[in-house]
Amino acid sequence: MNESPIYSFLAGEEKSGKTLPIIGSLFLILLVCLVPLLMSLSRADSNRTMENITVLSAQETWLRMHGTDLIPAEPDAYLIPTRNSMPRFQKPPMAVWLDLIAYTGLTPNTDDSTPADIIYRSRLVAVAFGLVLLGTVFWIGLNLGDHKFAIIAALATGTMWFFQKQARIASYDIDLAAFAALSVASMIAAIKPFRPKPQIVSAVVLTILSGIFAAAAVLTKGWPLGLLWSYAPMIAVIILTPERRLRSSMLAIASIVIAAVIAAPWFIYALKYYPQAYNTWLGEYKASRTEFQTPFYYFALLGLVLPWPVFFFGSLFHPFVRAGGIDRRKLLLPWLWFILLFVILSIPGAKQQRYILPIIPAMGLLIAQLLRWHVSLAKNGKRDPGGDFMIHPQWIGFGVATLALIAIQFRDHFAAASSFSGDIINAPEPKFILGPAPLTFPLIGGITLIAITILGYRTHVAFKNPMKAFYLATAWFLVASTMIWSSYSASPDRDHPIRVEAEQVDSIIGDSPMYVLYQTGKTDDVNEEFLIYTQRIIPRVNISDIQQFTKSLTNKTYMITDDDQIMKALMEQFGWKAVLEFKQDKRRPNTLYVHYPPPQDKPISDTNNQ
Repeated sequence: MNESPIYSFLAGEEKSGKTLPIIGSLFLILLVCLVPLLMSLSRADSNRTMENITVLSAQETWLRMHGTDLIPAEPDAYLIPTRNSMPRFQKPPMAVWLDLIAYTGLTPNTDDSTPADIIYRSRLVAVAFGLVLLGTVFWIGLNLGDHKFAIIAALATGTMWFFQKQARIASYDIDLAAFAALSVASMIAAIKPFRPKPQIVSAVVLTILSGIFAAAAVLTKGWPLGLLWSYAPMIAVIILTPERRLRSSMLAIASIVIAAVIAAPWFIYALKYYPQAYNTWLGEYKASRTEFQTPFYYFALLGLVLPWPVFFFGSLFHPFVRAGGIDRRKLLLPWLWFILLFVILSIPGAKQQRYILPIIPAMGLLIAQLLRWHVSLAKNGKRDPGGDFMIHPQWIGFGVATLALIAIQFRDHFAAASSFSGDIINAPEPKFILGPAPLTFPLIGGITLIAITILGYRTHVAFKNPMKAFYLATAWFLVASTMIWSSYSASPDRDHPIRVEAEQVDSIIGDSPMYVLYQTGKTDDVNEEFLIYTQRIIPRVNISDIQQFTKSLTNKTYMITDDDQIMKALMEQFGWKAVLEFKQDKRRPNTLYVHYPPPQDKPISDTNNQ
């Protein structure tokens, strides 16, 4: 099975084709994968922790750069992003910088710069970097295989549930995945494993690009994970191409040096003005979380590659049972890329779903290797002996999922309709599984999914045109995910309760300043969502300083405290009046107090003195 013609699609065996069809296919891939990413993108409130943190830091930095009535303008505020006026060193500023670019043209305190506008623009950045990631997978596919291989890899990645979910969240995770993938793709193009060596000028330019993208990854996540994601895949390349080991190692080292030179200035600047940043960075990698996951945690998350888990698991065995010699080495490149990072990430106790996002390109390439091999088999009149064990479960799963989605959307539609019919007085708010959807979704969308499932199953089982079956599978998931995201993100269940509280507080205080009374070790930081939806910096006042602070006030001022009897007695003692009970986070109630300064005695006029 060494250098079998069945594997002619692998690197160095078959030309990728002309430039125009390649560009055209990439454009179509990005276009069809964009549709579900945009569905109801602006509708849902910010409910995810990392999105809240990222958007808050970006919004606050933007407010500091422009200045408001309550926030003095700091044009260089972008150098050190903050969270409620405190420097936020946990992550470098790249994600904030990208969001700031997206905020171009917005002005604070105007109708087009509401929190919803800010969140939407930040999510558009995530969508854009999701498309960059798909384009990068396509580029890697061209360097490791042929045109069809690149198409399958990009579409398989773009239709993964995990990818779609993360590309709709305004967090740094999708930025990191895209920058790291760009660095890897540039290095692969510079090395050209299993292909003729590129010209030295081309290799140098691509190495520089790899270093630039790796630096961006470091400025997104920090040391050393930014470098790990960018260069760990190069270990696979170096191991599997011993004839180019020295050249590949030198190029990788040069890229790392370039990345360090570009990224280091920000870290040096931060340490110069904020020496405490070092301890913050050190603490990021101590895994000081209260909840730890087992080493096998990520195995359970591999199902997030839906709708491709069956083919993904098959691809993990493909290099060992269906190929040998140099063909096996070519197939092992994305396999080793995936295994290296998967094992490394499984070692720390602290694990989260989003941490494994940057290995998605390797997963897409693995799936593409298996499916592209099926295309080659069919072209040569052959069939995968184990193919039926993947094909039948795949399409039966699509059929079951189609019926379930239709039933859910009918149920949610009529639940929403009954709540507005007026037939039931004082009826409770309807509960949705996904969210309200127009009747056309389960009708037209459902019929479309059923038709695709039947046609796709017949085509794939016949094994005459697996490429057509693959296109039908991607079409099925693009239609299904478009229906799901459109309903889910527009659901009232996505409304954040803290937004309502924040808007109520904001309507009361107007342009007046607001503070939070702080007890060290007892008072939690102000919730990110509350800060986002009030678009404020809320400074702390230590409880020991409340008397002196109150005496210094010359204007109407508001104060947030914990809602308890001790705080109530303290605030009333110094002349503060409770105006609202609310929650600025989900854990404990708060009270909003107002203080009016005593009226100033008017000076006696000269006329009255006479």
